Amino acid sequence: MGAMDDSLRGKLLVASPSLADPNFARTVALITEHNDEGAMGIVLNRPSDTAVEDVVPELASAAGEGPVYIGGPVQPHALVVLAEFADPEAAAWIVVAATLSVVGMAVMLATAHVVYGVPTATDPDQTFLAILLATLTYVSIGVLLGLVLPNARAAQGVGLALFFPSFLLGGGGPPPDAMPSVMRSISDVLPMTQAVRAIQHAWLGLGPFSAGRFVVLTATLLATAAVSARLTTRPAGR
Repeated sequence: MGAMDDSLRGKLLVASPSLADPNFARTVALITEHNDEGAMGIVLNRPSDTAVEDVVPELASAAGEGPVYIGGPVQPHALVVLAEFADPEAAAWIVVAATLSVVGMAVMLATAHVVYGVPTATDPDQTFLAILLATLTYVSIGVLLGLVLPNARAAQGVGLALFFPSFLLGGGGPPPDAMPSVMRSISDVLPMTQAVRAIQHAWLGLGPFSAGRFVVLTATLLATAAVSARLTTRPAGR
């Protein structure tokens, strides 16, 4: 059994009454990391005279009128936010889904390379950037749907209703040359189309770098993230 079988990560340490160190006397600390490389914790019961809204106004609506706490003597100018998911089960599914997506993508690419002879990426860096930006953009769209719709089932339904048409118009359906002009015009402005073309050009080396596609994806990501942030930080009841 290794030493880290006794890891204190996630546990609370309560100072002994005999502890004289002024940094930790009469404190309760949450151990956030404890491994072979060291340990890190946060003192939980030392409120300061500074309100959260004076330091980070963006968090005031979530933290209420409570003070900033003094977390310990190390990195006194750093800010650490402790929070918990309202629905831990849903949070776990987010992690599982993200992991399965990454593993599934890796298996699919490896299979395509071996079975169908799909070449390796011509420009790996640009390909990775395109895939990452496209992924973040659609995750941001999904988060926004989850915030504006009443429940997860509604968000899933609307998300699927939006995804399949954009998938068909963005590269999963007829080629652009076979589309009517109206469909092609719609396809050209979809984030899905920009994502597919950005990945194709970087992977297959079909042409020079096109900043326009990345601009569209970045603008969509920032816009949806900004709206989501606005929805999550507005005062309750408004």
